[in-house]
Amino acid sequence: MSSPDKTDPTAVLAQNQDVWSTIYEQRRQNLGPTVERVRNAEATIASDMANSHGARCAWGGELLERLKGATVLEVGGGGGEAANLMLALGAERVVTTEITPEAGELMRALGDELGFGDRLEVHIGDFFTMPLGSPHSYDIVMAKQVLHHITTVDEDRFAARLAEMLKPSGMARVMDPAVNSKTLDALRWAVPVPGRPSKLFQPAKFAEWKANDEHPERDNSTRHVLELLRRHFGRVDVMVTGAVARYHRLINSDRWHGPAMAALTRLDERIPQRVQMKLGDNHGFSAYEPR
Repeated sequence: MSSPDKTDPTAVLAQNQDVWSTIYEQRRQNLGPTVERVRNAEATIASDMANSHGARCAWGGELLERLKGATVLEVGGGGGEAANLMLALGAERVVTTEITPEAGELMRALGDELGFGDRLEVHIGDFFTMPLGSPHSYDIVMAKQVLHHITTVDEDRFAARLAEMLKPSGMARVMDPAVNSKTLDALRWAVPVPGRPSKLFQPAKFAEWKANDEHPERDNSTRHVLELLRRHFGRVDVMVTGAVARYHRLINSDRWHGPAMAALTRLDERIPQRVQMKLGDNHGFSAYEPR
């Protein structure tokens, strides 16, 4: 069987649908942990930001303050945790999108369980064409862990749709993994971690893993994404993290991983952004003034 074309939007979408439909169906069988996290939303966000450098990129800056009373468009709602967290933190309404029916069922079940069903609107299908209301009607547009699933062919369409839906006074938040150092990225692939073999020492197994991985081949550097967003927004701010915290995956211990991750995240906060831009592995963008 030939590997899917990692640059073709149709092939990448189909592979993502196959992978994530199974994951979402499994998650729907056990809503309990997510429900508990949302019911303690403020503590959840505070803990996540203290213990995860990626969470700082997703929730940091002025986002939490802007949520109060906001109408939010969330692109790529996943299992629904972020949408329901935003509602718990004061958003008036959240419209969220996904690509599989299983995701829609999971998000609706979670919203109903938490009592947010009347304020949570779920759309399943093609983000580029689905009806999402009038242009420039959302206070916040959130795309968390989505852009790195979008092919280069479609990335300008994607950014343009984010800008189209955002109010002139609103804020878009785009957060994703970053690849800012080809050398560190090569070392990352060389080191085996649970679920991913070493490219250097297990090339055949790595090739099989790569063929089944749903991510497209694209430029995920901070500079590239910054240039992309600047084509569609008048002002774009960026936070990059992970120059040190990225090494948490090397700590393969249930006992020590959490404390080590928290310590690495604290250390990461002290590293200047000019260094993070070269070495960090997560970035969060706050985009304003849609064009």
